[in-house]
Amino acid sequence: MSQVPSGLRKRGTGVRAVYRPLTSQTRSPTDASGNRRPTTVGNVSSSLHETDPQQQSKRPFFNLRSEEQLLHPTLSVIKNYLQQTDLLTKWNVWISKLLNNATQSKPLLPYNPYPTLVHLFQQEAESFNISAQVSEDENIQAMLEENSLEGCDTPCIVSPEENAHVWGLKEIIHIVNPLMLKSYDWLLKDITPKKDSLLIYDDYSNQVMCSMIGEGVFHGSFIPKPAAIDFRIEYLITGPDINKGIEMFVKSILRDVVAASRQHTHPFLGLSIPVKLSDDSDEWTIDFWTPSQVQNYPDDFAKSVFECISANKFFIAEYLFKLSEYADDYLPGYKHYGLHIIQTTATEDLKDDDEPTPAQRLVSFAEFPLSTLYDGVFLKKTHAESYLMLFAPKLQQLHQNAGNVNVNTRAKPQSQKKSRWFSKTAKQPSVLVDGFKYFDRDIAAPDVWQITAPIKSHYQQTICSKHQVSDLFEILHKLLLLVLMDRQSFRSGDNEDLLIDIYRVYHSTAYYIHSLTIMNKTLKKLIQREAELEKEQSDLVDAQYKQYMRNMNEILSNQFFERSCDVEAVNEIVQYRLKQSLETTHGGSVILERASSVLSAVKEYISTLFLRFAEDVLEDSTTLVDMIKKLKEALPEYSKKPVTPQLKLDDANTGFNLVSEGVIFKHGVEVQTIIKHQVTKLDIIACADAINAPKTITGEAILLKYLTDLHIDEVWHDYLYDLLTADHLPGNPYPRLITQLRKAAVRMNLQSDKEEDVCKKLIQANVKVADDTNHLYTIPGSNIYGVESAFTLLDTGQILTLISSIKPLVNNSFPHRKGLFRVASCFAVNGEIIYYGSMDPYINQIVVHEHCYIKGPDDSVQESIKIYAKIVYDHVLELNRKKNHPIRGVQVGGSLFTVNEMIKEKSDYLSEFQTSCNMKEPIFLRCFVFLEWRYVPILKYFMFHYISEAEKETQSFFIKPSAEHYRNIFFNKDKALFYVQKYKKTLPVVDMYHSDNVEKVLEEVTLEIDASCKEGNWLMVHRWLLVFDLLNKVRSISYIL
Repeated sequence: MSQVPSGLRKRGTGVRAVYRPLTSQTRSPTDASGNRRPTTVGNVSSSLHETDPQQQSKRPFFNLRSEEQLLHPTLSVIKNYLQQTDLLTKWNVWISKLLNNATQSKPLLPYNPYPTLVHLFQQEAESFNISAQVSEDENIQAMLEENSLEGCDTPCIVSPEENAHVWGLKEIIHIVNPLMLKSYDWLLKDITPKKDSLLIYDDYSNQVMCSMIGEGVFHGSFIPKPAAIDFRIEYLITGPDINKGIEMFVKSILRDVVAASRQHTHPFLGLSIPVKLSDDSDEWTIDFWTPSQVQNYPDDFAKSVFECISANKFFIAEYLFKLSEYADDYLPGYKHYGLHIIQTTATEDLKDDDEPTPAQRLVSFAEFPLSTLYDGVFLKKTHAESYLMLFAPKLQQLHQNAGNVNVNTRAKPQSQKKSRWFSKTAKQPSVLVDGFKYFDRDIAAPDVWQITAPIKSHYQQTICSKHQVSDLFEILHKLLLLVLMDRQSFRSGDNEDLLIDIYRVYHSTAYYIHSLTIMNKTLKKLIQREAELEKEQSDLVDAQYKQYMRNMNEILSNQFFERSCDVEAVNEIVQYRLKQSLETTHGGSVILERASSVLSAVKEYISTLFLRFAEDVLEDSTTLVDMIKKLKEALPEYSKKPVTPQLKLDDANTGFNLVSEGVIFKHGVEVQTIIKHQVTKLDIIACADAINAPKTITGEAILLKYLTDLHIDEVWHDYLYDLLTADHLPGNPYPRLITQLRKAAVRMNLQSDKEEDVCKKLIQANVKVADDTNHLYTIPGSNIYGVESAFTLLDTGQILTLISSIKPLVNNSFPHRKGLFRVASCFAVNGEIIYYGSMDPYINQIVVHEHCYIKGPDDSVQESIKIYAKIVYDHVLELNRKKNHPIRGVQVGGSLFTVNEMIKEKSDYLSEFQTSCNMKEPIFLRCFVFLEWRYVPILKYFMFHYISEAEKETQSFFIKPSAEHYRNIFFNKDKALFYVQKYKKTLPVVDMYHSDNVEKVLEEVTLEIDASCKEGNWLMVHRWLLVFDLLNKVRSISYIL
C-alpha cells in the first residue's frame, strides 16, 4: 500500500488555502480523489435540487478515473476498515451534531470547530483503546462476581478455594487474583523485618504482621500492572509499660531502616513521616528523611517517629523493590509502619486453678481499628489470624452491647457461584477446642458500625479532598474500597456500572502514564541516594533509567496503539531530554548530577499528558463521575478548592485605588480576533443575505458553504490519503484523524488571509540606505541603524517604544582612554525583539549586546580584560544607583553576583570575570524593565574585543552564532558603522552578504534548526527558519508563518 497510483494525488500545497468561514470567498469542495467538484457554494444553483434521484443513488463512493481501476481492492479494504471501526459513523454523527446545533433556538456556528472536534475524537480514541484491551461489560461483570471461597479456623478470614495464597475479608478476597499475588511471596518474605532487627526487652515480646495494601492487591483483576507495591508492617508488642513498648518500636524501626540502607537487593530511598504544621493546627505535612539523614540524626528521627505514632499515623518507607529473586525486575514500593501494644498487668482475680492470669489491654496506634482488613489482604494465614485476634475482645464487646448475636453469617462462606479461577469443592468445617478456640464465632464479625463507619468516612473524606483529574487514581482506589465494603448498596440504581467504570479507567492510557510519574519520582530519589553515597555512576540507575525510557516509548509511541501527533511529539522531546543524561563514552551510563534535573523537566511533560488522558477517559465514565460528584456535594467541607487571591480595587487601609475600574490587561500586541476564534460564533441569519441562493434552500446553502470554507472535505481527504499510503492500517483509526484535525485547527486560526496580504503587513517598506558600502540601512526619522536583514520585518512603532525604555542601559560614562589603551563601546538591540510587533505578538525577554573594543599593545590582552572588568563593575553600580531597572545581578560564567556581592567580594568578582572572559564564557547583566503592566527580563551581554596596536588581529572573547551579527539594531550611525567595519575585517570576504560569507552563516543556522528540532523547541525552529530566509534575502516569508 505504500505505492500510490499516479491518479491519486494528495491535496496540492503550492498555494495555501484561506480559512475564513462564511465569507464572500468561494471554493469548490474536494472529492475523495482530490479533484474539485464543479459546484460552488457561494452561488448555489438550482441544478443541485433537480438531479435525478436514481442517478444520485448510482453515484460511487469514490469518484475514480479509468486509470485508477487498480485501486478498487485497496479502496474496498479502506471502506471495510472504516465500517468495522465505526469511524465513518462517528464522523457523520459529530458533523451532523455540529450543524444541527445551529438549527435550534440559537442559530450559531463556531468560527473554529476543530478544537472541539479534536477533543471529541480524543475521547473516542481513548475509548477505542480501552475496548481493545478489556472484555465486554458483561464479561467484566462476571469476573467481578464473587468467587468460591473457603473459611479457616479464624472466623471471617477467608481464602480462595484450592488456591489459599491470600487471606482476608470476603469483600476483598472475592475479586483478587491469588495466582498473581502469590508472585509477591518472595518479596514479602525478603522485606519482612528479621528477628535480629526486633528489639526485645525482658518481660516483653515483639513480633510483626505483614499485609499487602494499595493498588497491588488488585493486580491481575482490576489492574493490569500496578504502578507501585504497598505493604503494611505492623508491630505487635506485648508488655507491662506502653512507653517502653513505643521505645522498643522506635528502636526496632531504626534497626530495620539502617539494615535496609546497607542492603542492595531492595534499595532504600527514604522515609516520609507526617508532621504537624504547628501545635495549634490540625493540618499535617510530610517530612522526608533520606537514608543518610536517618543514620546521622537518629535522635531526631526517633522523636519524629514517636510524635507520628502518638497521633495514630502511619509513616512510610520508600523502596525500589526487586520483584523476583532470580530476575532484575524492579517496581517502586512502600512499607507502611504501624504499632499495636498489648499492655499486660497481673490481676488478683483467680481462676479455678488458683493461678494468676494476666489482664490484657490493647492499645492500638492505628488510625482506624481493623482498617487493614478493609485496605488489603494477608499473604500469610497466621498474620491474618493474629491481626483479627487482636481486636476480638473489642468486637465481642461491641456485638454484645448492640445485642447483635449470631450475625456472623460470613464465618462459613459457601458461595455456589463458579469461580473465575477455581473449581468448587466441599470442605469439612474445623472443630476447635481449648486453646485453639480463639473466641466465639457468632460474635466475631468486624462489620459493626463502630468499626466500618469511621473507615467509610475516611474513604469518603479522602475522595472529596482530592482533585477529580490530577488525583484521579487516589480517588479511584479509595472509591473501589468503599464500594467493596458495601457492595449490595452499590448494585442498585445508577451505580450498577460503577465497578465496570473503575475497571475501564484502570486499563486506560491515563493509568499507564500515571505509572510513569510514579517511576519518575522513584528514579529521582534513587539518584539522590546514589549521589549521597558519592557515586559518579551506578549500574542500577543505568538499568532503571533505560527501562524508564523504554516504558515511556512503549506507552507514547507504540505501533499497536498509535498516537496522535501531539503525543508523538512529546515522546520525541522526552526521549531527547532523557538521552542528554547519558554518556556517549562509557556505554551510555547515566550522569547522575544531570539526570535529576532532566527527570524533573520530563515530569512536566508527562503530568500534562496525564491530565489530558484522564479528562478523556472520565468523559466516558459517567457513572464514576456522577458518584464522585455526589460524594463531593454531600461533604462540601472536605472538597478543597484552590485559593484564588482577590485584588481589592480599594484598599481600606491606604485609601489608594490599586486598579481602576474597567482596566483591561493586554499581553503584547496579540491579535484579539485570533485569540477569540475558539469562542467566536457565526450568526446564520446574519449570513443569509450574503448567500446567493433560492430562499427555499438558504439554510442548506449556508451550512454547505460553512463546511466548504472550513475545508472539512480536505481534512477527510488527507486522512484517507494517509490511510492509503501507509504500510499498514492502524489498530486505532482515531489518532491519525486527530492529527489532521489539529492541523486544521491551527490553519483556521492563522490562515484567514492571503499570503500576499500577510507579506504586505509584515515587510517594512520604509527602509532606506544609510551607507551603501557597509550595507547599512535606516528608517527615516527613527535614528536607528542596522543591516538590511535586521530591518526587513521591523515594526517601527513597537521597536521605538522599546528603545526608549532600554536606552538608560547604554554605558556612556566609560573612559575613552586608559593609559596606552583606547576604548570604544557599541550598544545594539539583538534577538527576537526585532520581530516584536507585526511578526511576534509577545515579548518574553529583551536581549541587548554591548560590544566593547579595546585597542592596546600586542602583549597586553590580560591587562585590557582587567580594564574591561572594572568598566562593567562601575557601570553596574551606576545602574543600581539610578534605580531605573531592578537588577538581579551579573552572570559571570556559572556564577551569579548580586550587586551587594560585587561590592563585598570585589576581588573575587574581578578574578572570576577575567577567568570567564579568557574561557569565552557568557557574561551578562540580569535586570528588568517595566512595560505596560509587567516587568520584562533583560539580558545585557558584555562582549569584549581586543584589537592589537597594529590592527593585525582582533580577538573576540565570546561565542555567539554568526547570525547574531545580522540582527543588530544600533542607536547611532557612527557606532553602527564602526561595528560593521570591524566585523567585516574578520570575514574571508569583506562584503557581509557575499555568498561565501552567507553560506557559512547559513550552515550555522541549519545546525541551530536541527538542534531545536531535536529539543522539540518548535518556536525556536521557526525563528531560525526566519533568520535563514532573511539572510537569503527571500522577500516572501509565507512558508514559515
